[in-house]
Amino acid sequence: AWQKGPWLLQSELLQRRLNGTNGQPERTARGAYVQLAWLVTGEQRRYDDRRGRFSGARPAHPHGGAWEVFYRLDGLEVKQARSATVHTAGLSWTADRIWRVIVSVHRARSGDENDLGQITGTGVSARLQALF
Repeated sequence: AWQKGPWLLQSELLQRRLNGTNGQPERTARGAYVQLAWLVTGEQRRYDDRRGRFSGARPAHPHGGAWEVFYRLDGLEVKQARSATVHTAGLSWTADRIWRVIVSVHRARSGDENDLGQITGTGVSARLQALF
């Protein structure tokens, strides 16, 4: 991860070997994401050394909250099975130390067709989060 002022760029790679069971072959799953976020209202995300992760921004303005826009690209591949790519763009509003609202638009593309012959899909998600 890299953070400079209100900008945050982070990425992660993963790999997992899956044992074959019930006649299924062994497989290796690989994935990665990269995310770019900008806190429009100028705050920075805090980094928790103990847990090794970024937490939400504390709003600098008590009545306006902290606004963030972000873009994330995810990729996943399971050898001898499937692959997918997901683009996510979103807007987050942290009202105070407890409440956060996130709205995202997702666009996915699979390497394989579903039962309807489709390889792409679009979705919208909304989340109300209470931080404890």
